Amino acid sequence: MSSADDYRKKAAECEVFARADKDFAARIEWLNMAKGYRRLADLAEKNARTDVVYEPPMPQQQTATTAREIPQQQQQPQAKPDEDKV
Repeated sequence: MSSADDYRKKAAECEVFARADKDFAARIEWLNMAKGYRRLADLAEKNARTDVVYEPPMPQQQTATTAREIPQQQQQPQAKPDEDKV
């Protein structure tokens, strides 16, 4: 039995509990859970159809610019604050 079938079975169980419950708020919650299980079943079917193959990224080729060839910026001297303005 697939996980989608398991989720559909759970959804059906929730609907049975919803019919049996006398409390209106609890009945709504059971139906919401059933709806959630049906969504999970749909996603499980979709994921079962998806064929995912991991391909590692290709190694990067050396470019003309490497870290050693990039010119470094020189720091500019900063003006000192005037001491008599303090």
